[in-house]
Amino acid sequence: MTVREAIARVDALRPNACPDSEKVRWLLSLDGMIRKNIIDTHGDPDPVPAGEGEDATLAVPQPYEDVYLFWLEAKIDLEAGESASYADSRTAFESAYSAFAEYYNRTHPPKGGAVKFV
Repeated sequence: MTVREAIARVDALRPNACPDSEKVRWLLSLDGMIRKNIIDTHGDPDPVPAGEGEDATLAVPQPYEDVYLFWLEAKIDLEAGESASYADSRTAFESAYSAFAEYYNRTHPPKGGAVKFV
């Protein structure tokens, strides 16, 4: 999914007044955190998608890409001062983030290989 596609999907489901430039920044920030905290900690990371700005391809693939949609929804709710909606969106985001992290940790060996205890 590209940044542009994520923004379009969220805007269609949840109309909002947040500028696209801010949504791009939020998505690229999350993508950077995912790369640093999950993908880059493994020895054989998946290829890094290409593109910049709205054309950037986000790192998390299907079926876990909803992590970006829930993140955007949470950020939009936070900006709008919608605390109940924010809590729900944040919970959905955290669940999606954890599911992706667990999948990635199961399917990619950590950097440095297996730990041996003697």
